[in-house]
Amino acid sequence: MDIEKLKTVMQWMAASPLVELELTEGDQHLKLIKADVAPVRTMPSRNDPAFSAASATPPPASPSRKTVAAPVFGIVHLSPSPSEPDFVEVGRAVKSGDTLCLIEAMKVFTTIEAPGDGVISDILVKAGGEVAMGQPIFLIETDVQ
Repeated sequence: MDIEKLKTVMQWMAASPLVELELTEGDQHLKLIKADVAPVRTMPSRNDPAFSAASATPPPASPSRKTVAAPVFGIVHLSPSPSEPDFVEVGRAVKSGDTLCLIEAMKVFTTIEAPGDGVISDILVKAGGEVAMGQPIFLIETDVQ
């Protein structure tokens, strides 16, 4: 692993909520551990342009509403590319497995899929914004006639 790649990984980890990270590339193995740091889930501040009331307030509990949370820390992409339409929009019906968004971390994209059939009732993130692992990103109404 070259020094520039190592610096990039270290910078990414410093900005992420991860406390420990292990990477293996060929015969090289790297293990990074943050010293004396407890995992912290951060939310944007009120001064951050990515802040919205929805991201600061937990979604309302409802047996017919599913919350989709970010499985990883990263940058949200609501469309496949800037020139293409968003994967979903509020009010759109989705089927289990439909792509809702992509989350990018270290140039690796994680596809976020609908956990079941329903209708998108809220999108709690903005395109290009950062999300923390476990942060709610979509609400899906499952009890739709």
